[in-house]
Amino acid sequence: KKTVIALLAAALGVQASADVRLLPAGEFLGRDGRPGNGMAWKVNDAQGRALAAKLNASHQGGVSFQFDYEHQSMLAEQNGLPAAAWGWATTFEWRDGDGLYATDVKWTARAKEMIEADEYRYISPVHVFDKKTGVITDLHNAALVGRPALDQYPATQQRIAQLNAEFPATNPQLEPSPMNELLKAL
Repeated sequence: KKTVIALLAAALGVQASADVRLLPAGEFLGRDGRPGNGMAWKVNDAQGRALAAKLNASHQGGVSFQFDYEHQSMLAEQNGLPAAAWGWATTFEWRDGDGLYATDVKWTARAKEMIEADEYRYISPVHVFDKKTGVITDLHNAALVGRPALDQYPATQQRIAQLNAEFPATNPQLEPSPMNELLKAL
C-alpha cells in the first residue's frame, strides 16, 4: 500500500476549549478537489475508532500531539522561522457518525487569546492516507489556520463532489460538453 500525507484545513469553529474536532466521519474532499483522481478521503466508524486507538497509544506517556499555526512546524526548515506549539493533546476519541476529536487539548495562552479574538478559526490536520483507497490512517499534527481547505457541511460536501465529478481538478483538459461550451462563453 502507498500512503500519502495531506494537509486538511477543516471548516469548523475552533474555540479555546478542551475538545477539538480533527476529522469528520465519512467521505470528504478538499475545496480544491484533493485528493484528486476521483478519490475522496474516508474514515468510517470502524476506521475512526482504530485511528483514535492508534493516536492514543502513540501519544499517551510519550510525545504529545502538537498543534502549531499555519503548518509552521512543516515549514520551519524552509523559512527559518520558529515552529512554536500552540497546543498539545494526548487523548483522542472517535464519535460514531461525527468524527475524530482530540479531547484534552491544552492551548497556550497566546493561542487562547488569538482563538478568542477570532484571529484563527479553523483546524488543519496533517493526515496520512492510503493512496489507493483514500482511507486516513494516521495524523502527524494539526495547525490553527485562517483559511480552511475542507468545508464539512454535508450539503456543501455533496456539491463539491458533484462539481469535482463534472470538472476534475486533476484534468485541465475538459472533454467537450454543452456545459463546457457555456463555461467558455462565460
